[in-house]
Amino acid sequence: MRVVKDADERKKEILVAAGELFSAKGYDETSTNDILEKTGIARGTLYYHFKSKEEILDSLLEMIMEGMMQKAEAAVSSKKTTLDKIMALMSVMKVDSGSEKGLVDEANKPHNALMHQKMQDILLKRVIPFVAGIIRDGVEAGELDTDHPEETAEMLLLYSSIVFDDRNELSEKETKKKAAGFVYNMERLLGVPSGSFSRVAKKIR
Repeated sequence: MRVVKDADERKKEILVAAGELFSAKGYDETSTNDILEKTGIARGTLYYHFKSKEEILDSLLEMIMEGMMQKAEAAVSSKKTTLDKIMALMSVMKVDSGSEKGLVDEANKPHNALMHQKMQDILLKRVIPFVAGIIRDGVEAGELDTDHPEETAEMLLLYSSIVFDDRNELSEKETKKKAAGFVYNMERLLGVPSGSFSRVAKKIR
């Protein structure tokens, strides 16, 4: 008997299957036929939910980011100081395992420029305003000292996403050096004493 699923359940099923395929084969090498075969649905059903493979990718990246943002909000809400909030944020704003990690790793490969650009766009749209809010609250509480919360958040996130991008294949020595430089500049941008974010360097390594 054919199983009838509601729209949200079916949509999530398609996204999960596409994520596994994009992770294993790469975005460009995955066809809509591959997705149809993996999900066992009709072509009309696929195109009812998504107009194209690129739209599937957009929705998939949004789903991953939504999950990360929920974890980030939960982690930050339990912390009292701004420094602890930033440390907690850096601990959860990453994907560690499963097909989601595979997808993020795949997006960081040179041949997947489209995926990589889309992830950068999501970073700008979702994560930077969230981090800027934490910085702004820290300034108001007298814990941070900067007149430019949004720009500071943008500089820190974009720098870290580029320099510590898996595509750079940094050696351990290079990573340590970059991490030390990142923390040095982070502390000055946020107007906190030297050593305040020394734990960040260890997390990056």
